[in-house]
Amino acid sequence: MRFVVYAVSLLFIISLGAGASYAAVYELKQDNTTCIIINSTLRVSVDYVNNLNKTVSTSWTLGKPGQNATSGLCASKSPNRNWSEIYINVTDAFVGFRFSSHQDGQVTLDNISLTINIVNGNHFKNPMTPGPVHFVAKTDLPLSSNTECFACKSDLDLPVKPDNKTLSSIANLKFTSGTLIQAFNVTNGTLSSKVARCPEDSNSTTVAPITTTTSAPPSQPPLLTLTVNSALTDLPCIRLQSRLQLQIPYLRPGMVAMATVFIRKDATVTGDCGDDVNKTAPIEQTMMVNFFNDWILTFFFKRTASDYGLSGLSLVYNVNDAAVFPGATDVGKIFQTNVSSDLVPSKVPSNGYYDCQVVNLTLPGPTVPYSSDKTVIALTGKEFIVQAFRDTSKNSTGFFTGTKKDCLSDQVNNIVPIVVGASLAALVVIVLVAYLIGRRRAAARDGYQSV
Repeated sequence: MRFVVYAVSLLFIISLGAGASYAAVYELKQDNTTCIIINSTLRVSVDYVNNLNKTVSTSWTLGKPGQNATSGLCASKSPNRNWSEIYINVTDAFVGFRFSSHQDGQVTLDNISLTINIVNGNHFKNPMTPGPVHFVAKTDLPLSSNTECFACKSDLDLPVKPDNKTLSSIANLKFTSGTLIQAFNVTNGTLSSKVARCPEDSNSTTVAPITTTTSAPPSQPPLLTLTVNSALTDLPCIRLQSRLQLQIPYLRPGMVAMATVFIRKDATVTGDCGDDVNKTAPIEQTMMVNFFNDWILTFFFKRTASDYGLSGLSLVYNVNDAAVFPGATDVGKIFQTNVSSDLVPSKVPSNGYYDCQVVNLTLPGPTVPYSSDKTVIALTGKEFIVQAFRDTSKNSTGFFTGTKKDCLSDQVNNIVPIVVGASLAALVVIVLVAYLIGRRRAAARDGYQSV
């Protein structure tokens, strides 16, 4: 018997949390009270056998930007229950996680379940044996104490196996690039400011912390050149060049202050080209910019048959540096915010790129206590040039290739100088004509008097 599924990998990417395609939020609520939060994006990859007896691969993103529907059980709803479960049900897949809080106050991820429905359609083409395949794993992965948020920038590989013992395939479940999880004692629907880091982060090379010097701060952000390469060909699928600046409102005693942050040259980049071994044209791509050790700014791109655009933006940051957030009341707290819409109104042809003088993008900011006022985080990109969905099957000689597209803001801004220039030109013509008419009348009057 030839089995359909050979390998499955599920990537959890928080984009800052990190998203193979989108930063999503998975929250379990009971009686309008949040008990589990997973800030992440889920991407599943499946190797299966088609009706030609060939092994092929497919991958897609589970869920959507922002909040996603979940079900499950909260430990807080039963005094004798020390475990909680969350289930995420999306098209063609069902994912479940079970967490336990032990007597010593430590939380573990005990079990994972993954069910994939292999049917002919968007994700699978003519599978040899269609139907659901269920994968399970007993992980017992230590996370944090029951009052902390688990945070991990490193990749965590978690193998899962089919519950059908006759199937020899092994699935690989992966948490990637900045996972945030809290399964107990969630307060007011937000992650705890107390953070437990995974051991893998302490073993990895970290970026130097933010330091302050006596030299004058730079007047503008540095010009960054950022690239995401294909996992298959190691050729660039996304390139971005810009000067990036964030303006972040934060709380001080009795007031809302503003922090200005330049994204520096030591920023690192990860991302997802969305490609697979079938060479299926991807419709979603992601670039994650990592800076200040554990801040993540994520750009999301989505395309149609003829064009593409910047479809989403996500930011994860923490208020832990007095030089950036002087006098802050939320010291140590982690914030995650995202927006999913066409952020730049104009679209780019499939083979083209954005070339903009300036791009101004906004994200929802932190809530002001006891006030209905809403704050906004502003991202400004100067000299903003970006190209996604580059052809990764061949190495292009051009840094940015194809049709150049201005941002709508550039087009609007150009109208002002054009109108002013045209008005001045018209004014010059009017003055010149009036001058010539005056000269002619004066000449005619002088001639009459001389006669």
